Amino acid sequence: MKGIVFNIFADLVTDNFGMEVWDKLIQDTAPASGAIYTSAEVYPDGELIAYVGALSELTGAEPADLIRTFGTYMMHKFHKLHPEYMADHTAKSFLENVHDVVHVEVKKLHPEALLPEFVYESRGDAQLTMLYSSPRKLCHLAEGLVVGTAEIFGENIELIHSECMHHGAGQCRLELDFA
Repeated sequence: MKGIVFNIFADLVTDNFGMEVWDKLIQDTAPASGAIYTSAEVYPDGELIAYVGALSELTGAEPADLIRTFGTYMMHKFHKLHPEYMADHTAKSFLENVHDVVHVEVKKLHPEALLPEFVYESRGDAQLTMLYSSPRKLCHLAEGLVVGTAEIFGENIELIHSECMHHGAGQCRLELDFA
């Protein structure tokens, strides 16, 4: 996982819980990286999962909820860094283009990045199904990214996660209603 992901997670923790909590997470998980993350470098996925687990124990929040919150936070950070990717879009058109536009740009900058795959089923102007697959199974992060997208565009998106890789499905099915 790219270091920028860890840096954004550290920002989330320090913004919401303080530097003391981030320091405690580092102490409790003892990451091999020493918690020194360079944005473009790759670090073990397990370090992020360990942080989420430790934060869950500390706060009592479910890991899936923490990952979802992280996705929302990450989308807002992404928007601040790259507002041009959302220009001239609606929430739906942006989400329909994540795989073909945003991920293509990420691959240009970071060719070794392991990105999830999205396949889309458009069901009219107000509905979209996103089929998510990734060996990381971070579908709750994708949910958070959808929530963040809705917030940025000021739109209401009803999200139903009808099939999930965590429950044996081959991919996750995120059904979105923009009505």
